[in-house]
Amino acid sequence: MIRYPILIFAGLLSAPLLEIASIIWMQIMPQSADLTANYFPTVVLPVALLLHFIMALVLWKAFEPAPKSGGATYLGCHVVTQIIMLNYFHNPAADIAMFVLMLLISGGLVLFVFNRYFWCPQCAGSV
Repeated sequence: MIRYPILIFAGLLSAPLLEIASIIWMQIMPQSADLTANYFPTVVLPVALLLHFIMALVLWKAFEPAPKSGGATYLGCHVVTQIIMLNYFHNPAADIAMFVLMLLISGGLVLFVFNRYFWCPQCAGSV
């Protein structure tokens, strides 16, 4: 049962990794991009999708035996850690809620796709 401590550890690491990847993504974006008004859809959502996709690949064997409970463990730890980090840096409650929404959307989407087509191919049915 070492898979749950690994998933919890990965969830804890995902919050600072998301922040670092967001900074890198903002450096890559064109200077003319308006990040003030479109921060969540242009920065948080793509970076979170990429991070959750990479984590699903890296943690393939930890997710595979129980993808739903493993995914909930990983995503829950990531969301809680992200909330603590954002609260520590005095972000407004609405920003924290929007951040959590983006994390749940991206994490849920990636975990659904992986569960449906990779970890449980018989669940997909005929294409």
